[in-house]
Amino acid sequence: MGTEIITDMSSGSGWGAGHYTEFDLSLVLPGDSESLRPRLADALERLGYRVINEQPLQARRSARGWGSSMMSSDVLDYPVKLSVAMKASGEWATLVTFDYVIGHPMLTKGDRQTIAREAEAIAALATQRATAVTCQQCGTEGTSDSRFCRRCGIPLIANSPAEIEVLRLTAGSRAGYQTVVTSAIFLAILNLAVILAPFISNPKGALAMAIIGWIFGGLGWLMMLFGLRRLHRTLNPKERREALPPVEPRRVIAPSHTMPLPPEQAPMSVTESTTELLPPVHAEVRDRNTG
Repeated sequence: MGTEIITDMSSGSGWGAGHYTEFDLSLVLPGDSESLRPRLADALERLGYRVINEQPLQARRSARGWGSSMMSSDVLDYPVKLSVAMKASGEWATLVTFDYVIGHPMLTKGDRQTIAREAEAIAALATQRATAVTCQQCGTEGTSDSRFCRRCGIPLIANSPAEIEVLRLTAGSRAGYQTVVTSAIFLAILNLAVILAPFISNPKGALAMAIIGWIFGGLGWLMMLFGLRRLHRTLNPKERREALPPVEPRRVIAPSHTMPLPPEQAPMSVTESTTELLPPVHAEVRDRNTG
């Protein structure tokens, strides 16, 4: 694809009320800014963003799932404000800077890696060449930038670049890993409460310690199962494409009545057949004996 990561900078300084974190990185993409801008906008929409401005290119994505309640382990579930700046970097290259403002108070190293994979996926979609895509319903060929078949109108399934799969694996495995680590911390609190409860002389204090420990233990086991399920679904994705009905072959409708055959001609002799092959002569025959 010709993409090269130039910088990887992050800032822990909050924005607004301190619940936002900034992160930006730059990539070098082939092409000029005028041709890249509409393709980047289309790529953002394919990843769930809503483009609010094209010059400069700005997009937003709302919170998804548990991200709306600040309880998700996937950084991509939180609200995002993305600004894309472009600057010429040579005759046939452009320096594209992705400036993220994420509705999360703190980004870990794994979260920054997930965001970097998303920026690379956006760049891959924007620089993807148009390839032939065959409609599964009628067999008509189209291009990868076409969303619907030009003949039957059903949605076309284009081959996504490898960066999309890398983004899915990175985000899913990272979210599952964070959930498992959090569950391990809760289970450690349970073990600590069980160990310290017998040494507390006050019965009410010991009971409170045991209750707190069992609450954290129950949440820990629940999060452990949820994290392992997330990892299993990430490493074993299900095919989401719906089976389309088979294409029926076209039927040739025979005419309701038969046409009479032409009358059979009598066979010609060899001389007549040879004469029929000669071209007709339209010249005037003049009498050589006349002056």
